[in-house]
Order: sequence, then structure tokens, then C-alpha cells
Amino acid sequence: LTHGRLMIGAGSGHIIEASEAMRQPFDERTAMTDEYLKCMITLWKNRVASFHGTYASFDDMTIMVRPTQEPHPPIIYGGRGPRPFRRIGEYCQGYLPGVGALNTASTRAGPIGEQPSYFAGKPIFPWDAEELTGTQRLARDLEELQTYWDRYGRTGKPYVAITIQCQISDRRDDEDSEVARGLAREGELSFRSTYPVVHVDDLVQTIRDCAEVGVDHIGIRPGAYRYRDLDQVGNLLHQMELMAEHVLPKITLTPGPIGPFSYPDSIEGVQ
Repeated sequence: LTHGRLMIGAGSGHIIEASEAMRQPFDERTAMTDEYLKCMITLWKNRVASFHGTYASFDDMTIMVRPTQEPHPPIIYGGRGPRPFRRIGEYCQGYLPGVGALNTASTRAGPIGEQPSYFAGKPIFPWDAEELTGTQRLARDLEELQTYWDRYGRTGKPYVAITIQCQISDRRDDEDSEVARGLAREGELSFRSTYPVVHVDDLVQTIRDCAEVGVDHIGIRPGAYRYRDLDQVGNLLHQMELMAEHVLPKITLTPGPIGPFSYPDSIEGVQ
């Protein structure tokens, strides 16, 4: 369908309740991730494959719909820390970090959000205690990731893809307001959007900053809800018009195939 442009976004998850709902052990999620991804790579690389692990085991299996990319579609992994970076360095092709549209300075060493979190107060890297903008922190993370990449003898650098979610605006006085999803109905409750309102000029700067620190692929995810006097479709169309008029003309676009991607010569546990 994509003529060789498919990228696999993968992650281990961080919500305990999600693991409980699927009756999966939360503390084993990263081991399961490694095994399932290696299982998929084995099936992609071999017409007939066998695999024997803790969570998946089979002999002489094949898949009917085979990917175009060789040796397999690139795996872009979303996760931050020594173990995710090890995973990327060992056998993945890229990194899928989260970067906020509002490039303001903050630390990552305190509580996360208003509710108790499994990760609250757990800085992952020493620079998490520093006041850094999102792209400054990303730059430090990418330097650390490169050390894992080099440790496994990989060539080049990991492909870096991000998605920025925001409510795009061309008004400096436009502040976060309550929004509503879908069709208007009597008695509905509005809510506070998690998509920050971002001025077009600030979005341009964030995109430029990301490109400067080594991001290869940037996706923009505009808010899809009723906002102010705009219905759901109208809000999306308005933001697309703002992108076309105020954002895209101010950034350098590089059309062409995605990549390049680096593949390891061998992967432990993969035929």
C-alpha cells in the first residue's frame, strides 16, 4: 500500500492499568517488547520461520502479506532511558521521542501531572534535574542515544521521528479554552484540552529547533474538536490553512524517500 514507506512505531507502554486490563504483567512489558519485536523481524526476514521464546513459540510459520522493505520495515521505538536506548542501539532503526510544541524550559525530576504516577519523581538521566527546553533536552538525549548506537557497531545515526500535537493559532491573545468533541448535543460536558495553543511563529521555531538538533521526520497533529466558534471539521480545516499559509513557507522541506535506515548485521535471538 505504501510502496516501501511503512515505518513501524513501537513502544512498551507505561500505564499500569492498561497492562492490568490486558491481563499482562506490567513488570515484564519490556522483556515482552524485545521478544515480540524480534519475533516479527524473524517472520519478516524468512519465508518460513521458527521462533522459540518465553512469550512466543512456533515452528515453520509463514506470513502471507510480506513487506516491501529489505530486510524489514524500519522500527522506530518510543521510549526514553537506558533500556529503550539499548533496544534502539541493538536492533531498531530509529527513535520516536515526545517533544512539546511549547518549547519552554522545565525539569523532569518532579511529579508528573496532578495524579500519582508510577514514574513520578524518578529522573532518568542526570540532566533531567536541569531547566531545559524540550529541544535542549532532546539534544542531550540524542547524544546519549548515539553512544548506545555506536556501542553496537551501528553505522550513521538513528532515524529520529517526532509528532507535535497542538492547537495552531495565528492570534497571540488566543489562550487555552474549553473544547468539546464531536457533534453538539444537549447536556454535554466541555473539557480542558491537552493540546496547547501554539502561535504559528512559535511552531515554526520549534520545527527549526528540532531539525537543528537532528530530527529527521516531523509530524504535526492538530486538535480535532470543536474550538471557540468552529465545529470539529472547521477547526481542522482552519489549522490546515494556517499551516499552509504561515508555517510551511517558512521551513525547509526535503521531499523524497524516507531514510536512510541502518540495520545491524546480526541480532541476538533472530535467525
